[in-house]
Amino acid sequence: MLKTDHITLPQRAVDRLANLHLQVESCEGFQAQVDKAYSLWDQKKSSMVGQNAFSNIEDCLRSISIGMGICNYCEQSEEGDIEHIRPKGFFPLHAFKWDNYIYACKQCNTGSKGAKMYIFNPQGSATPELLKYGTDKKPNRPENQDICFIDPRSEDPMELMELSLKYYVFYPKHGVRDANRAASKVEKTLEILQLNDRDTLIQYCRMVYGAFKRFFKEYVAAM
Repeated sequence: MLKTDHITLPQRAVDRLANLHLQVESCEGFQAQVDKAYSLWDQKKSSMVGQNAFSNIEDCLRSISIGMGICNYCEQSEEGDIEHIRPKGFFPLHAFKWDNYIYACKQCNTGSKGAKMYIFNPQGSATPELLKYGTDKKPNRPENQDICFIDPRSEDPMELMELSLKYYVFYPKHGVRDANRAASKVEKTLEILQLNDRDTLIQYCRMVYGAFKRFFKEYVAAM
């Protein structure tokens, strides 16, 4: 994971997101906002205005991705989904926020992450709490907005975690391990995305590192 670059959306996309956000915000009650967010998201390209706006959004997301067409989370698979960093089911007022979007592959977006999210509760603490659904299988309203998850749109994951070149898994960086809040954020991000549990990702990291070592040796030998 890498921090994404900053980019400004075209004004027509900004206006469209603002309009959709206002429709969600105007609903009375949390569940009504959730239902409205899902409904509007499903219909986001049902009009020419929506198609144009989200085409702009997808183009901008692709331009700030890890690599053109590569998932911002796992850096292996091809992206294909506009991922809500803060899931719209628990954070409906972020459903149409530009800075809550990132491009991700379907495995990371729907297969691993889905609507799973932790918050720090109480806010500002170092205590993670898994957001849950009620008996009606509808999301419970979060106590706060303080998510326990690395946000690549605003944070640099490389400052928080690193890759073990022995086991090819990620772990909190030295210095972060003793900072309970930062370490929890790394651990819960890895848990939610299953970055250390997917064999294909581990094999991919091993392959890329092996290729890097070969290229470096060839470079040194050629000097």
